[in-house]
Amino acid sequence: TSLGAMVFTAAASAYAHYVREGIVWHYFRGLAPGIILGCVSSALIAGRLSSRTLEIIFGLSVCVMGLYFCFGTYSLKEGHNKKTGIALLAVLGILIGAFSTILGIGGGIVTVPALTGFRVPMKNAIATSAATGF
Repeated sequence: TSLGAMVFTAAASAYAHYVREGIVWHYFRGLAPGIILGCVSSALIAGRLSSRTLEIIFGLSVCVMGLYFCFGTYSLKEGHNKKTGIALLAVLGILIGAFSTILGIGGGIVTVPALTGFRVPMKNAIATSAATGF
């Protein structure tokens, strides 16, 4: 039920960001195919893992994300580099898709920090993440 509701919420969010021209299409085009591939492959792998293994992966990942958000650095400089290679973005997309699927979390928790690391302004990172999330 919640996944069904999220589809409509994600669509509305992505559309609102599109209307406000917040989506950075270069990053979207680079990330989206990889995210799809990562999600599908990770779903197939997760089905073969034991519940205990998934619990350990989830617990360790939550700890790492918590440490990152407590002590990680964000790029404060704006002005993204549109020359970021599509191959790099595709690999990053695969990792984002796989990570978020295996943990059962939204990909935005990884996508937004990754895009800000590429110096994409926070508003645009959130908008692009919303589009890839949909």
